[in-house]
Amino acid sequence: MRQFYRLVILLVCLGSVHLLSGQDAEVVRLQKVLATAEGHDRVTSLNELSKRLKAKSPTKAKEYADEALKLSRKLKFKQGIMVSAYFLGIAERDAGRYQRAINRAKESIEAAQAVKDDEGEVDGLYLLKTLYLLDKREGKWRETEKLYRNKKNAVDLDMTAALLKETEEDYASKEKELRRSRVQRNRLAREKEEVEDMLSLTLEEKLTKEAELARLAQDKAELELAQSKLENEAAMVALEIAEKDNEILAYDAQLKDQRFWTVVLTLGLISALLIIGLLYRNYRLKQQSMAEKIRIQRQLMLQEKMATLGQLTAGIAHEIKNPLNFVNNFAEGSVELSEELAETLGGNKDKLDADDYELGLEIITDLKQNALDILTNGQRADRIINSMMEHARGDKGVPQLTDVNTLVADNMNLAYHGYRALHTTFSVDIKTQFEEDLPKIKVIPQDLSRVILNIINNACYALNKKQRKEGAGFSPQIKLMTEKKEDQLILRIRDNGPGIPKEVLAKIFNPFFTTKPTGDGNAGLGLSISYDIIVQGMEGQLEVDSEVDQFTEFIIRLPYKAAEELAPVS
Repeated sequence: MRQFYRLVILLVCLGSVHLLSGQDAEVVRLQKVLATAEGHDRVTSLNELSKRLKAKSPTKAKEYADEALKLSRKLKFKQGIMVSAYFLGIAERDAGRYQRAINRAKESIEAAQAVKDDEGEVDGLYLLKTLYLLDKREGKWRETEKLYRNKKNAVDLDMTAALLKETEEDYASKEKELRRSRVQRNRLAREKEEVEDMLSLTLEEKLTKEAELARLAQDKAELELAQSKLENEAAMVALEIAEKDNEILAYDAQLKDQRFWTVVLTLGLISALLIIGLLYRNYRLKQQSMAEKIRIQRQLMLQEKMATLGQLTAGIAHEIKNPLNFVNNFAEGSVELSEELAETLGGNKDKLDADDYELGLEIITDLKQNALDILTNGQRADRIINSMMEHARGDKGVPQLTDVNTLVADNMNLAYHGYRALHTTFSVDIKTQFEEDLPKIKVIPQDLSRVILNIINNACYALNKKQRKEGAGFSPQIKLMTEKKEDQLILRIRDNGPGIPKEVLAKIFNPFFTTKPTGDGNAGLGLSISYDIIVQGMEGQLEVDSEVDQFTEFIIRLPYKAAEELAPVS
C-alpha cells in the first residue's frame, strides 16, 4: 500500500511538471480546436485561451475574452458570459479602466445568479468590491463587501453542512459497532450465569447428601443402642449395619466425585474469565497498534510529499532565476544607458529648444528611476529565490556572515505570500522594528530561515483562525524586532492571535505534538526541529511567551560566535 501511495504522489508531481513545461503546447492545441469549434464549445475554448494567456500575452487574452463575451451574448450562454465577463473585468482593472471593469464584473455576477453558480457569484463580488476600493467609491465598496461576506458565508455554511453530514454518518457507523460489542458482552454474561447456576446446583446436592449422611449416622446410633437391648436380633441388626456402612461408603465416594467436579468447574470458570480478559486486552493493543501504524504512515507520506515538493520548488525557482537575471542585467544596463543619454543630451543642449531639453531630461530621469526600481525589486526577488532554493535543497550548509535584518524581511515576505496564495482572503499588518547598523552574525542562513518560516507560518495559521472566528472586528498583526544586547543578537516575532494555553505551552517543543486538526498537512515536527536548530546547532535559546486571546511571542537569542564554532544541524 505504501508503494502505491508513493507511485500516486510521483505521478502527480510529474504531471504538475509536465503541465508547467507543456503550457505552450496546450495553447497551440486550444488554438487548433478553436479553428473548428462552434457554439458553446467555441466559447469554452476562447475562455480557456484567455485564462492561459493572461500572464504571457494580456492583449491577446483580452481579445479572446472579448470574442467569447460577444458570442455568449449572441447565444444567450449565461455560463460563458459569467466566465468571459470576469476575465474582461480583470483585464480592464489591470489597465486602470475601473468603470469598464465594474460593468463587466456586474455582468458576470448577473450571469452567475442566473445559472445559480455560487462560487462564480462569490468571485464576481470579490472582483467588484476590489474595483470599488481601487476607484475610491467607499459607499459602493461597503455595500458590495456586505454582499460578498453574506454570499461567502452561505457557501462556507453549505460546505460545513456537508462535513457535518459526513461526521453524523461516521458516528452512526461507530454506534452500530458499539451495539455489536454490547450484544457480545451480554452473551458472555449469560454464559457466566449458566456456569454459576451449575455451581449452585452442585452445592445443593452436596448439602442434601450431607443431610442424608447425618440421618444415616443417627440411625446407626439408634441401631447400636437397640443392639444392647435386643441381643436375639443381633445377627439381623449386624447385617443391616453392614448394609448401611456400604451405603455410607458409596455416598462418601459420590461426595468426593462431586467435590472434584466442583473444583474443576470453578477452575474452568476462572480460566474462561482470564481468557476473556486476555482477548479483550489483545483487542485493545491491536487497535492501538493499528492507530500508531496509520499515524506513522501518514508522517512518512507527509515527509515524502515535502521532499518531492522541495525538489519541485527548487526546479521552479531555478527556472525563474534565469529570466530574472536577464531582468536585473537589462535594468542595470538601462540605468547606464540613461546616464549616457543624459550626457549626450547635455552635450547638445545649445542645439535644442529649452522646453524640449527640459522635457527630454525629465523623460530620461523617469526612465532611469524606473530602471532603478526594477533593479531594486529584481535583486530582492533574487534573494527570495536563493532562499527558496537553499531551503528546498535541504543542504546542511556552512556558517557565513549574514545580515539578519535582510534575512528576516525576505523570509517574512516568503512565508506571508506563500500562505496567502492558499488563503486569498487573509491579510495581515506586518510591522518591523529592526535595529539600525545591526552587526552581521555568523550563522547557517538556510537553518535560520527554516526557523523563521516555521514560526511565521504558525502565526499566520493562528491569526487566520482568529479572524474567521471574530470577523471584521479583528485586525491581524505580526511584529518583527531585532536588537543587539551585550554579546547576543535577539529576534522577536510577535502576533496578536488567540494565544497558547499554559497546558499546551509546556509541550509545544515536543516532537509530534500539534494542536492543528488532522488533514492540515502537519506532523508536529516544525517547532521541535526549530528548537534543535537554535539550541543544539547554534547554541542559542528559543523561548515562547503567550497570553490567551492576547498575543504569542517567540524570542530567539543567538550568540556572536566564530564560524568554526558552529555545527550544521542535520
